[in-house]
Amino acid sequence: SAIYLEGKLRTRKWTDKDNNTRYTTEIIADSFTMLDRKQDGSSGGSSNIANDVEMPSNDGGDDLPF
Repeated sequence: SAIYLEGKLRTRKWTDKDNNTRYTTEIIADSFTMLDRKQDGSSGGSSNIANDVEMPSNDGGDDLPF
């Protein structure tokens, strides 16, 4: 499915239990819209699906790197 996504990337540096430096890149989605077309059973045409969905925000309270 095709979507339009608005948000940001966040990269964090952390040290694992074996003292290795690791990096994690997260995709923080603020909103997205479905762009795919759904088949209309009555006329054989298609209609555009455009539903804005609010994503829950991450307040940064979870420090786990995964």
